[in-house]
Amino acid sequence: MKESFTKFIDGFVGKKVLVTPPDFEPIYAKVDSAGNNEMLRMVNVITADGKKVKVSVDWIRNPKTWAPII
Repeated sequence: MKESFTKFIDGFVGKKVLVTPPDFEPIYAKVDSAGNNEMLRMVNVITADGKKVKVSVDWIRNPKTWAPII
């Protein structure tokens, strides 16, 4: 299962996505890599100001349609 999640996220590496955390304003970020915890389905993203952040894959959306990527 981990390999398929990592492979799926690898298809988004370097692409701009919309991150919509429940308690904060949505932000644009670039996908850096899949997180190392399969159970939590975390994704590493790089924000516009260069910070690396781990976010839940459930918060990541297509920036054009706001549709979830998973």
